[in-house]
Amino acid sequence: MKILEIENFLKEIKPRYTEGEGFLFGDPQQELKGILVCWMATIEAIKKAIKKGCNLLLCHEDPFFPGDLLQIKDEKHLLWDINQKKIKLLKENGIVVYRSHCYLDELVVTDTFTHILGLPEASVKDWIGRIHVIREVTLEALARRIKKRMRLRYVRIIGDPSHKVRRVGIAVGGMGLSINLPFWEDLRKYHPEVIITGELDEYAMRYAIDTGIDVIETSHSASENPGLRKFAQYLRKKLPHLKIIFYRCPLPYNYV
Repeated sequence: MKILEIENFLKEIKPRYTEGEGFLFGDPQQELKGILVCWMATIEAIKKAIKKGCNLLLCHEDPFFPGDLLQIKDEKHLLWDINQKKIKLLKENGIVVYRSHCYLDELVVTDTFTHILGLPEASVKDWIGRIHVIREVTLEALARRIKKRMRLRYVRIIGDPSHKVRRVGIAVGGMGLSINLPFWEDLRKYHPEVIITGELDEYAMRYAIDTGIDVIETSHSASENPGLRKFAQYLRKKLPHLKIIFYRCPLPYNYV
């Protein structure tokens, strides 16, 4: 099959947003040899695709820095050294890059995250926002439970550790960033007492403090990797004779 045909397996639902998605690099008319599914097209992810003989890299995030293609009006950023390094690796090895973001968030990433967290069935589903009602627990106890379930060395919290919470909001991945505060505002209509998210910046932390919402941060990639792994498993079932590799982007930081 042609690489172009992979879009036939990315149409189970119609996502709310489609900007910045699709084929972003390479010739999709070539024959498909293998697919590497990953969170971001990092240098290591590209090298893994090369090593495994995959000529389609299906990533969730923007493949080129600065990473917000929707805001870029020209392509000067592609001349950055890091982006040229990626382009050289991709071009020399005939690798095509396809980005699937909102589609996978809606199809599998959000609900896989809530499953990993061990939350009950959502009482509210609004796009990729979720509200789960749990047995009352302190913020600290909930954070420790999440850390254990996700096998993380630590999570960050915003709020009083002794504060008791029941209504849990979900803002998977980068939906905890200040650029997505309109999403927080929509979620606040359902009165969450704590929001579990992937990634925060300090501006969003200040918003959380001023609005009185507790937050637990797990990391952007850690919150989305499980859903991407599940999607790779889905592709293996649909394309049993094709090589499908999942590359787990590791956490980018260490602890001291």
